[in-house]
Amino acid sequence: MQSDQAWGITRAATGQATGVYVKNGWLPRTADGGRWAVNSIGRIVEPGHDWLVVVLSDHHTSQDAGITAVGQAAGLAVSGMRQA
Repeated sequence: MQSDQAWGITRAATGQATGVYVKNGWLPRTADGGRWAVNSIGRIVEPGHDWLVVVLSDHHTSQDAGITAVGQAAGLAVSGMRQA
């Protein structure tokens, strides 16, 4: 994985992960006043689990704000599934 792509779904991985795969995307949207669409799709392989996670988001004031939001959403989603 490229170090500049180590965000998004990867934020939900723990030290037990045996594989983490991610594709991130980001784009400032002129139709939305220059606000950012930031997305992440990925797979986290852990003992006993194979998580497939997608976070789609838009309307962020900056790319960094979108990256933060996507990472938080991924972490919350996978954490909730681990507890289920």
